[in-house]
Amino acid sequence: MQQRKLWQFDDYREYMKAFIQYQPNGGRGQATKIATALGVHSTLLSQILNGHRDLTMEQASLFCDYDDMSESEAELFLNMVSLSRAGNESLRKKLQKQIEEQKNSFSEVRKRVGVVHKKLNTYEQSVFYSSWQYSAIRMLASLEKAPDLNEIAQLLGVTRQRLTEMVDFMLEKGLLIEEKGRIKIGHAKTHVDAKSQWATRHHANWRTRRLTELDRIQDDQICFTAPFSCSEKDYNKIREILLNAIEEVSQTVAESPSEETHVLCMDLFNMV
Repeated sequence: MQQRKLWQFDDYREYMKAFIQYQPNGGRGQATKIATALGVHSTLLSQILNGHRDLTMEQASLFCDYDDMSESEAELFLNMVSLSRAGNESLRKKLQKQIEEQKNSFSEVRKRVGVVHKKLNTYEQSVFYSSWQYSAIRMLASLEKAPDLNEIAQLLGVTRQRLTEMVDFMLEKGLLIEEKGRIKIGHAKTHVDAKSQWATRHHANWRTRRLTELDRIQDDQICFTAPFSCSEKDYNKIREILLNAIEEVSQTVAESPSEETHVLCMDLFNMV
């Protein structure tokens, strides 16, 4: 079951209960962990979840941290708590208007992403190519059995807050789309021209990533470095062999079911 998003709830308590239920083992022991994080007794948290008490704003902020909410999600959650605590109709109306505007902003982003067919502009490339993790998230989202956001965060070793920020950026730019509560690879193109300033960053990101894994190379993986000397004629022959291999790999990938994720890094250059 995919966890519902905060903006799909009208009451912050219902979101908290859904958050607890979505955790491993049906959320067993999760309420106690949340109570500890909020600095309250589990009995008080139970009263809050059952509607007999409200979170204080300080406790609400701590829950946002516990949930690794993005800044925009935290603002919405805090407004929902403020609405529940509001003491007069005037304040309630103002908060309800803010909350509706915030919820609409989340929805509008997701309405647009399904029809994006554009290449990234310079600024968008600067963000996307700042880390290999952006590309990794897209590839994981392309799998037939794509992991959910919690699993992706664990696989990449990032917090949910950081992952949410990257996913939100890619949803807005059409690099990802959301279908039935799951993220999937979007329609926007990420190809970077060899002459682009971001090509170097793109290559470096993945090569740096590979270097951190060299001590854990598996038998079915390849890591090959070979300085060599040869004639100019044979150099051109080797270059053609590699270009043909790249073309064949690209055709194979295009026709292959998305079951696993892999990375191919290939270099051929003059030593001096």
